[in-house]
Amino acid sequence: MNRIFMFSLFMTLALMVSPNSAAGQDSNDSKRKEETSSANLFGGLFDDSMHAQLTEMATKVIDGYLDYLAKPQTAKKLATFQKNYYDALIEQGFTKEQAFELVLRFGNPLADGPRSGK
Repeated sequence: MNRIFMFSLFMTLALMVSPNSAAGQDSNDSKRKEETSSANLFGGLFDDSMHAQLTEMATKVIDGYLDYLAKPQTAKKLATFQKNYYDALIEQGFTKEQAFELVLRFGNPLADGPRSGK
């Protein structure tokens, strides 16, 4: 799920970037209405209608992901996973310290893979 979130976030940001928003433009340029041109961003790959649809879709995916993470039952599910993972590691012969270290490195199962130590 995290890869979907990151892709959606990337697409939202990429589609919302305007070629007129670069640093160094004078104040008169910044006052003028900026138009995000998807044709400029992607070499004509998306028309304005597709741009609007992709932006709406990405926003819905991100909002849905954040709504899911904000639910108390999601935290309970993540805690249950962590506890079950820890217990399973010990059952498989890891010491409590080793199991704890692996749980710490694995982190949130919605994240992209293990964390490096130290």
